[in-house]
Amino acid sequence: DVENEKLDIVLVYRLDRLTRSVRDLYELLQTFEQHNVKFKSATEVYDTTTAMGRLFITLVAALAQWERENLAERVRVNMEQMVLKGKRPGAPIPYGYDKNENIIPEERDTLRLLRKLYMDGHGVSTVAQILNRMGRLRRGKEWTSFTVYYTLDNAYYAGLIRWGTKMKNGKYPSKKKEEKVNLITVPGSHPAIFTLEEYEEHYAEMKRRQFKGYNIKHIYWFRGVLK
Repeated sequence: DVENEKLDIVLVYRLDRLTRSVRDLYELLQTFEQHNVKFKSATEVYDTTTAMGRLFITLVAALAQWERENLAERVRVNMEQMVLKGKRPGAPIPYGYDKNENIIPEERDTLRLLRKLYMDGHGVSTVAQILNRMGRLRRGKEWTSFTVYYTLDNAYYAGLIRWGTKMKNGKYPSKKKEEKVNLITVPGSHPAIFTLEEYEEHYAEMKRRQFKGYNIKHIYWFRGVLK
């Protein structure tokens, strides 16, 4: 609307309601000036028509950005402390557990079956199809190749809490976390569904298949030869 010159003024309650990024503020003020749009805060006094006024507003924006980044650092430190104590740092409770982190027997059985199917040689897509045909849905939703992979990859089912920082794009990795971010892995206070040995076994199998491929062994003579 500013670029289409539909506005005379942009009014905000406080500057940090508009942006907490110095770079964004600089670009926005330039855009406002180019299109003859004034900028005003309802609770602060800024004068963007002078060099001193623009310097002042930039300093305020820099402080807001510092406050945001400082808050993010404090939150990250607190989450790390929770993990080091064996507690989950937020996020939804994984399938297989109730809100108190107690095992749900029916869901545990589905997870055990999921692992067995995978270790029997089925791929993640086939495992998802088999579970869906059996009616063993994931809390009312069908299994997908991603959710099967994510389940096998999730160390939480082995009684561990694993937490890492965000990636450069600002998101948390959902797969191959150890390859993308620095991880903290500690024993959790919740009961495990897979033993640590089982988890390490199928995790190693996932890594092997990633590089060497996989199939179920058959005795058919021309399998893989005749097409």
